[in-house]
Amino acid sequence: MCAARFSGCLNGCTEEAACGAVAPVISSRMLDWNEVGPRILNSLEMGTVMTIFYQKKSQRPERRTFQIRQDTRQMVWSRSPDKMEGEVDIREIRELRLGKGSRDFERYPEEARKLDPAHCFIVLYGLEFRLRTLSVAAYSEEEVNMWITGLNWLMIDTQRAPAPQQIDRWLRKQFEVMDRNHEGSITLKDVKALLPQINYRVPNMRFLKDKLQDVEAKSELLYPNFAQLYRTLMFDAQRSIIEQLELSFPLRNVDRPELCQISLYDFQKFLQMDQKESWASDLSRVREFLMSYMRGGPQPEPMLQLDEFLTYLFSKENSVSDPRLSSVVPDDMKRPLSQYWISSSHNT
Repeated sequence: MCAARFSGCLNGCTEEAACGAVAPVISSRMLDWNEVGPRILNSLEMGTVMTIFYQKKSQRPERRTFQIRQDTRQMVWSRSPDKMEGEVDIREIRELRLGKGSRDFERYPEEARKLDPAHCFIVLYGLEFRLRTLSVAAYSEEEVNMWITGLNWLMIDTQRAPAPQQIDRWLRKQFEVMDRNHEGSITLKDVKALLPQINYRVPNMRFLKDKLQDVEAKSELLYPNFAQLYRTLMFDAQRSIIEQLELSFPLRNVDRPELCQISLYDFQKFLQMDQKESWASDLSRVREFLMSYMRGGPQPEPMLQLDEFLTYLFSKENSVSDPRLSSVVPDDMKRPLSQYWISSSHNT
């Protein structure tokens, strides 16, 4: 049974569902997220013990501690606090289902038969056509509702997070993977091994050592050093794009990107003159948009550094697609063909 069939909804879910985002998984009664949300997330971060039914038949169902990591947006489980056994990236969750309707439960019918379906749920996740499953059994229906409610909110919140926040979460996840001893730092060798995975070719170790001076780090990198090193490398690799742009406002100190800032008024001019965004004529809307994109603390005038501006150019917030047309309505075939996505499994 799909949990999305419940009649209730958390406040704030309806709009995202109507826009074609991940279908919300909702609990059986109306809940005010502002009231219960912090308590639910705190409980999920603390963790609960549940039984996991593995995808491999050779592994019997076992009890594990399941937790949510908000900074990396992961659902993790472990036997002991110091060693993570497995994880699911919340960005990859496609559906949550209540009950025992998965092959994981079928592999051990005797154990599954003893379980109340209301105490079980399944997480379907992955980036490929064939999704993977995480099948678990909790101790109570209330615990299941807590997980379903919390994961549902995290799925929606993760999807609508602005590009800078999504990049930061991804970087924190990579940092934790490399920090195998949980010392809070990584080595340059760790960074060198990571970069080819994001299609960045490192000429040699000397090249990276020279870059350490730019981020004021030594042989060991803390997270702020690692994040700054990543942004420096990515900007240097794409610097030529900035040089080719013919913008309606001048860029100053391009050779020293840390000193090059795009003010609120420059950004408004960019939206109006270069992007032809009619709504940008209202400076207050531009200010609100930029502050929402940056997700920073209160500041009188938001602005972008040069590398942040380059990130914005390739972000979902600058997509050519109109988000108002992202909703999929299969029964409505009266619109222009250009407003439809065509999904095909063959090149036909």
